[in-house]
Amino acid sequence: MELTKEQQFVLDAWRKEAKRAQNVPNWSTFDPIDFRLPLPYLIVAELTPDRILYRLVGTSMAHTWGADFTGKYLDEVMQDDYRFYIEGLFRRAAEIRAPVYSHSKFQWFKDRHLDTTRLFVPYCLEGEEVGIVLVCQIFNYDKVGPDEPRSIDLERDHTEHETVDLKRFDPEPC
Repeated sequence: MELTKEQQFVLDAWRKEAKRAQNVPNWSTFDPIDFRLPLPYLIVAELTPDRILYRLVGTSMAHTWGADFTGKYLDEVMQDDYRFYIEGLFRRAAEIRAPVYSHSKFQWFKDRHLDTTRLFVPYCLEGEEVGIVLVCQIFNYDKVGPDEPRSIDLERDHTEHETVDLKRFDPEPC
């Protein structure tokens, strides 16, 4: 696993806030001005029991995806196994209350694939349960990602997952 400088920046900032809070950081501590380096690569998603809402999609993400999905639900823009994989990563970060890293292939238009890595970091909403997950997604246009996606829990036990447990999650309060 190799984090990009943008992902390392996000992870370091999250760890600093988590240490200060002695728990999952509260979303109110997030200030986009402090995140100028990774800002174009960020996705802010709100988790509800049934759906995931893209509250903000960075400019680099919108460019590569071919659309700005801000204000749309994940199930409106992704389908099938890929949707379940991505949803599982969001839910996993919330469930374990720690960062999750993923590496996979990304279908870019109809005839081309890219390499992509993502870092998912959870935040609490106003002292309640995990309700926001910040993602830093980076694309490598010169490579094709692995045939089998993988994910790694970073803060817990560095467990690598071939697939993500898609069970419903019931987060603990912060």
